[in-house]
Amino acid sequence: MACRQPQVVSIGLRMEVQLEDPASCQLFAVCPIAHGMRSVCVESCVDSSRNFVIRLEDPGTKRHAFVGLGFATREESSEFTEAMLRHEKYAEREIAAAKIGAAERQQQQQQQQEQGSMAAIAAGPSSSSLIQQAANQEVEALYAPRGSKASCCKNQSAL
Repeated sequence: MACRQPQVVSIGLRMEVQLEDPASCQLFAVCPIAHGMRSVCVESCVDSSRNFVIRLEDPGTKRHAFVGLGFATREESSEFTEAMLRHEKYAEREIAAAKIGAAERQQQQQQQQEQGSMAAIAAGPSSSSLIQQAANQEVEALYAPRGSKASCCKNQSAL
């Protein structure tokens, strides 16, 4: 039974590099990589394109260790790098889509609130009747004969 090479596994916006035990082909170690943290968790060597340093982490204790990872051919190492880059592009597209969706939802909510408040002001029977009553009182105060109650109130409020 042949074990797989290190696998890059996409889990939502984060990814993992999974290593298997060559004897039992069981999961041996995991390098969790949060979005935007690839350069912290996986670093290529300066003098070789086939060698990397990865940060393994124990999920229970959160203890970590840095381990060297080497590939036999450049093709294998470029496939490993390409898999991580594809995941990063996928995560960026997902984040951009979520931002656009959130902006559209916010815009729709604002439009609904504006329409709702405009409808409440326009459709409220009490608001239109209050405005009409205030306008009638103003007209009565302006055209009331001298000595009437309306003109007294008007003159007092003007002082």
